[in-house]
Amino acid sequence: MVDQLYLAQQLFDPTVPLFAKVMATMSNSVNNRSSSSSSGSADSPAAGSSNAPDRAGSSSAAVAVAGGGLPTVVLFPAAPFDSPGWLQVLRALGLQCKVTPETFMQLAQHIATQAAAIAAAAADASNTTGNYIDVSSADPVAVGALTTAADALLSHLKTSWTGLGPDKALWSGLGQVKFVPATLGLPGSRSSRLVFTSCANAAFAKDWPLVWSVMPLLTDGRALPGLLAQQLGMRSPPPLAAVIQHLQMVGADGGEDLCSSWPDSIGSATDATLAVLEHLDREGLSPRQAATVAGASFIPVAHSSRLVPPVQLFVRLGGAALAPFAWEVSGVFVGKLQLLKQLGVKDEPRADDLVQALQRFDSALAGRRMNPNELASCLRLLAYLCSRSSAADASYLAAARRSGTALLVPTAGGILMPASRVVAVGSSGGGVTAARLLGRADPQHMTLAHPQLSDHICRWLGVATLSDVLTEQLDPSLNLTPLPAIDNTSLKNLQQLFASPDFAPS
Repeated sequence: MVDQLYLAQQLFDPTVPLFAKVMATMSNSVNNRSSSSSSGSADSPAAGSSNAPDRAGSSSAAVAVAGGGLPTVVLFPAAPFDSPGWLQVLRALGLQCKVTPETFMQLAQHIATQAAAIAAAAADASNTTGNYIDVSSADPVAVGALTTAADALLSHLKTSWTGLGPDKALWSGLGQVKFVPATLGLPGSRSSRLVFTSCANAAFAKDWPLVWSVMPLLTDGRALPGLLAQQLGMRSPPPLAAVIQHLQMVGADGGEDLCSSWPDSIGSATDATLAVLEHLDREGLSPRQAATVAGASFIPVAHSSRLVPPVQLFVRLGGAALAPFAWEVSGVFVGKLQLLKQLGVKDEPRADDLVQALQRFDSALAGRRMNPNELASCLRLLAYLCSRSSAADASYLAAARRSGTALLVPTAGGILMPASRVVAVGSSGGGVTAARLLGRADPQHMTLAHPQLSDHICRWLGVATLSDVLTEQLDPSLNLTPLPAIDNTSLKNLQQLFASPDFAPS
């Protein structure tokens, strides 16, 4: 008894090496469904030819098959019709025994379908997107068999692609089929993943510095000839939009984990960044693209331990330690200074640059308390900010003070708040008067500035003092009781003392 019957033209000759490579993947697929063999045991055209009823209503060339029930599955004759005698008959009846454009497309679609099925069966299928199929967490046996078949297709494509004809529709369609094994992630890194992608969405291995986080990379062994790659939609260098997207992603978390695990085999992070800058310099950026790149963290600083955006880089800091708010441009990037200035790098930090850097830092904190290192950096930044003496900086700070929210200072609890909403006790602690006022004030209605903020910084930033916001007044509802003496000194004795001629000189 057979499951289903097919025309011979629908089947593939298992003796063709390329077809056999794909056939081997079918038994490893998670969606593979074994078919029942015919009740006959004949291994010749005569034997068993009458045992299989023609369910499809077609000629007697219809035979049972083994393999999947997927829409793009590649079909092969099942026993007993896979014997040499039967295959000879089936070839005469139209069995697919040559690699034609149509059969190659079907093979590629079969690989893509099987890859999607394997990925869907994996425990973690969340990394599959429209551009690639992530099989890194799938069954390694099934993935290995599928990769071998895909490599066989690529090898045939590289050596015999001219035989597939000039049909542009075929090449355009083939370029969108996800049958190509590739790696997604930093080359040489343990975090890189095996994926199946289409040629149109892949990049050459030599272009990895430009797009390794967003486009799968073809290894050198799978690289396609230039003209063939162009036919399939591959571009070298990759599209500028993909490069900009990569720059936005690569340092989204500051890049500290990336920099600490950077593989030595691919050169330094600085070398990769130089390759990116050279590419951007050649391609050119529109003002809108430059503004987007200016905010992307991809420039290595601090001995390549983290990544920062160009807007946090300056040609000169004059020895000021302003990390992590501002960094000095490394000497290796001086040759690209013109491009870097287009991306937002400035000669020296101005007051507005520092204020905006502190605002970005506050957004990243999301309301949490600063740790000791962050607090120390913030205090250094505010001290540097208040040392700016140019007319433009003074004018900006005056306008920022009037806004009430632009200038941020750390509170006694280590949280950044607008300077207009905190109160400074004073560098000397305010003395006895401040202590008395603090003891009588309601702490729920007052936030104290950090005690390490000097009086000079508080004045520059518009932080109010205790005397500005608190006053002591006698309660008029209370009855005053005159005292006849204070510490055994009467009022009359005090009046005589103050009126004495000898009091003033003393």
